[in-house]
Amino acid sequence: MIEELGSDLRVVAIDENPYCLTTARETLRAAKVGDAEVMRRVNTVANHNGFHSAAEPFKEPLPKPIALVEADICSDSYLRSALNQDGPFDAVTVWLSGVHMYRQFNEIVVGAGVNSDTMHRLFVQNSVYELADQVLRLGGVLQVVDRGETPATALLQSDILRSHREQAGPTTLDVRTLAHAPWTPPETRRVPMVLTPGTTGRLPGKDTAMFSVISVKT
Repeated sequence: MIEELGSDLRVVAIDENPYCLTTARETLRAAKVGDAEVMRRVNTVANHNGFHSAAEPFKEPLPKPIALVEADICSDSYLRSALNQDGPFDAVTVWLSGVHMYRQFNEIVVGAGVNSDTMHRLFVQNSVYELADQVLRLGGVLQVVDRGETPATALLQSDILRSHREQAGPTTLDVRTLAHAPWTPPETRRVPMVLTPGTTGRLPGKDTAMFSVISVKT
């Protein structure tokens, strides 16, 4: 992004997993494009339902030009105000919302009735749609990137766009375009991606793709 848009690019990265943010920090340092520190501000508190992520208030403005922020986008009550003070932003993006298995014991997730990977993806993406609606400038762009069955037909493409328009329904975001590229799962020992049937019961095909849905704040 810096190569394409210039060195004065402002970036705020948000993740509820601090290890992912640490990896991002080391990647930036290795590429010699930044030396951002991770803003650790979430304490994990165990309870009878599982655990609660207790976020601390932001004690100072977000660092520039790159901020790596530990925050749960689905429950952090301080995040939106911090971003609003820093914005408005030209673009928001969320990529591949899969998380670690311990996430299922988060009391926010349990309380929302989330009991599958599909429901969790929607839970996170819906939060991102609402956040983007508040922090984007007029004409700003939200990009949602996901993996799934290759949308090789007009029907499948229409179904993806319809689903995202439902997600964007409570916001001023206008879902515009869908693009996709072939994707092959890596041959590693990580948890594999599983394609689940839709509400119609139709079994998905075996070909998979990365797809990007673009929305614009109006």
